[in-house]
Amino acid sequence: MGKLFRIPLVWGLLCFALLYRTFPADVIYSWQAYYQYQGHYSQLLVSWILQLVPPLLPLLCFIVFYKKKITLKGIVLFTPFLLWLASKLLIAVIIYGIALKVGSIDFISENLSSIIKRLYTLDWFLASLTYGLTIVACSYAFWREVNTVNRYPE
Repeated sequence: MGKLFRIPLVWGLLCFALLYRTFPADVIYSWQAYYQYQGHYSQLLVSWILQLVPPLLPLLCFIVFYKKKITLKGIVLFTPFLLWLASKLLIAVIIYGIALKVGSIDFISENLSSIIKRLYTLDWFLASLTYGLTIVACSYAFWREVNTVNRYPE
């Protein structure tokens, strides 16, 4: 199993490490907050899932590409980024929906442009661009290694 999925695991875990650089610190801080405030374990679980799913999507894509032998350059390069972006947008919409439900924001009084401005700030766009370049670079390295290994079998 390890040798079979070595290429997607290496590039997927590297991509995860580059996308979620604060993972060890987040685990420690959230665990400390859980014990200090005696929160419910489901809160901790949901928090970790929301943070872990987007960075793990490229790894999942690489494993699927490797298993299904998908080597088309465009698909391998951009699918992980598009899935990551879709997951981040979905999480942002869910959190915004929770803020509407719990907070004092009135959805009807806001127009579409103000909602979009709240969701997508310049900071978020620049961070997404950086993460996107990271994902595409890891995808390219994965694609290149898969094609090199397939071309020259051991």
